[in-house]
Amino acid sequence: MTVSIGISRIAEGINVPETFRLADSGLYDAKRQGKNRCVLVDQSESALVT
Repeated sequence: MTVSIGISRIAEGINVPETFRLADSGLYDAKRQGKNRCVLVDQSESALVT
């Protein structure tokens, strides 16, 4: 079993739907990078792999 996760946080000036969109973007980045990845996406949409 493998897991890919996209994470974003609610930040000032970013609404909830946009936060979910960022997390979804992180999820797809994690899937492209391989198995067992967690990607944190900040408000500028630059992904950080952890």
